[in-house]
Amino acid sequence: MAVMDATIAQQIVETVKETCGYDINYITDRGIILASTDSGRIGDYHEIGFQAGRKGTAIEVEEDNMYEGTHAGVNIPFYFHHQLVGVIGITGKPDEVRRYGQLAVRIMRLMLKERDLEQSLEARRAEASYILHSLISGCTVNRDMLTGFLDSKKLPAEGRYRIVRIYPKKGIKNTQLNTLENRIEVKLSDARDACYAYDYPGEFIVLQKAETFAESEAYWKELTELASVSAGSPRTLSHISSSYEEAGIAHRSGTGDYAVFDALPLAFIFSSVPARMREAYVQRTVSGLSNRQKEILTEYYKADMSLKNAADALFIHKNTLQYQLDRVRDMTGLDPRNFQDAVSLYIALHLQKLEEASDR
Repeated sequence: MAVMDATIAQQIVETVKETCGYDINYITDRGIILASTDSGRIGDYHEIGFQAGRKGTAIEVEEDNMYEGTHAGVNIPFYFHHQLVGVIGITGKPDEVRRYGQLAVRIMRLMLKERDLEQSLEARRAEASYILHSLISGCTVNRDMLTGFLDSKKLPAEGRYRIVRIYPKKGIKNTQLNTLENRIEVKLSDARDACYAYDYPGEFIVLQKAETFAESEAYWKELTELASVSAGSPRTLSHISSSYEEAGIAHRSGTGDYAVFDALPLAFIFSSVPARMREAYVQRTVSGLSNRQKEILTEYYKADMSLKNAADALFIHKNTLQYQLDRVRDMTGLDPRNFQDAVSLYIALHLQKLEEASDR
């Protein structure tokens, strides 16, 4: 007999009663009432329920107490996946409750199919999580398991993929986190170009075919309302751990809530610099500047060193901007308007963002 959880059995009998209005018992193959809408009968022995399950045929009882622990009613054995699951007993005069017998069986079958589906989905999520975590950590994955998984998703074993990492923004409410999960679930649950895992509460990890990534960029950018999204460069599955690491570098590059590693050539160079060297470089360049001065430099370089455009972005006069750039020159010994000095300051600002990101 297939094993049925008592909580689920109770949900089933209550659901059936809501439909037909009669008391329902769920009886095991040993004749024990596992669940009932009449709570006083739970745990009692049901002779006819036992006989119906043993013989595999429905048995009707015309009067109460004809058999041990039995009321008038209809008792129908129920099978699922060719195994006896239990016996459904409907209490009442057989002529009145008989017509509800098959209805009860159909409801029960639908509920068990739904449970099967949920368990199947959970199993597939667990499989995806295991395979993805094995791949991104560089561990060996059983070839047959990997092949079967890729076949089920219609993903080519020899293709090139990107890892996309989605980090929920700090401080978002639980309702917003649920919204983010739902949006990703809806997008990727039936996707044939990607699969994903969720490391609660830290991040979503997505494996996506490289050739379809560009088509999805608009969707990934939409998620930045609630999350930071970063992607590694295209890699084969045997080297996908590098794409995972690159996505992390892109996330820490300080370039915003959406970042693609191969669109950030400097990020790779910056991340390769040892932490102590990054710290020393920042210390001798921009560490003495105020946050406002760093903001001014950042906007100045975003504007391609255009005084007018930078001043407009900062809502200050050009003369004020000139004065601030002079102050930076005097404090650092590096002139923001000189190309070589500007490169030094630009690198220092990015290295400081990496340092701040690594401290979070």
